[in-house]
Amino acid sequence: MSDEKFHGRYRIASTRAEWHDYGEGVYFVTICTQGREHYFGKIDNGLMCLTEIGRYAEKCIHNTTKHNCYAEIPLFVVMPDHVHLIVIIREFVANCRDGACTVSTCPLKVPS
Repeated sequence: MSDEKFHGRYRIASTRAEWHDYGEGVYFVTICTQGREHYFGKIDNGLMCLTEIGRYAEKCIHNTTKHNCYAEIPLFVVMPDHVHLIVIIREFVANCRDGACTVSTCPLKVPS
């Protein structure tokens, strides 16, 4: 089929539920490393010891709202080969700014 490739690469079927709009809400997200490699760290005597990659992942999670004004991650855990997150997506608001750029990243709400 011609639909199997995009720009010469194989496509992976989406795992998203077609009936859900993925807008506002609270989501439980798990992200695993490829091959379940322990890139984020190791558990030593019952404590999670983060690698440099693990510390960077944790930093990015803490800074989510700075770059995505509509998203919040109030609870997460970084494990050796995966991350669990509770992600809250709020309604887009006006006047929010991307922390890396000086342009608005959120569309303005049109008054009804």
